[in-house]
Parts: sequence; C-alpha cells; structure tokens
Amino acid sequence: MLSIKKAREEAGLALLTPAKARLESSGITLDAHVRNGNPAEVITDFSREYHCDLIVMGTRGMGTIKNLLLGSVASKVIHLTEKPLLLVK
Repeated sequence: MLSIKKAREEAGLALLTPAKARLESSGITLDAHVRNGNPAEVITDFSREYHCDLIVMGTRGMGTIKNLLLGSVASKVIHLTEKPLLLVK
C-alpha cells in the first residue's frame, strides 16, 4: 500500500511541474504539496497545519441533483472548515 501512495504523490507532483515552472518564471515563489485521502478532510487539515488565511477552490458546477447523489468537495469543506472559503466557478 505504501508504494501506491508514493506513486500517487510522485504522479501528482509531476502534474504540477509545468504550472509550478510557469509561475516561478513569472517571479512567483511557491511550494507544491500532494496529499492522499478524503479530499475535503485533506484540504481542511492542510489549511489548519499551514495556518492558511483563506481556502480558494474551484467548483465544477454539477448541479443540485448530482451534488445530492455524489456529494461536493466544496460543500464538505464548507462544513468542515472554520476558515473563509472562496469558491470560483
């Protein structure tokens, strides 16, 4: 199981590499992080661990019915976090 987790983290960092390079070439410094687990819990735990002032998330806009059936990470984060949350559609 540990090797699967490591492979996911490496694949995630590889996906972030082009965006990170583009931002850094524009003079923006950043740290890239990849975590495994329930997305809403990982996001809220990360925001607490790094003392974030704001959580910014994109929404896919699946609609009410799909949200009821599948759930929404953004909806779950709203209920789990005490931090301000900015949703971008």
